[in-house]
Amino acid sequence: ALGRLREAETFFDGAQELARVIPEPETQATSLEWRGRLQEDRGERGAATASYLEAAKVARANDRHEFFERLRSRLVSCPRNGLTPALRREVDDVLGRANA
Repeated sequence: ALGRLREAETFFDGAQELARVIPEPETQATSLEWRGRLQEDRGERGAATASYLEAAKVARANDRHEFFERLRSRLVSCPRNGLTPALRREVDDVLGRANA
């Protein structure tokens, strides 16, 4: 099962890279979100948070408000312990929170 999760993550990595070139922001953000879900399934919380963060940035920059709100809720629910200070600050910035 772990191998299949890694294969799926590789697929979504490629899809978001392709979407960046086309550009197709919805596909890019969706691919990043799914990569985050797969990372979360493997217990890689920090990597998942980084993927959700990148997806949220793409959605926000391209005025995909509903999509951004869905990603925002994922970021709010991500555990903060274990995140690097830089990643924590970026998440706080995207969420509109004062850096704590």
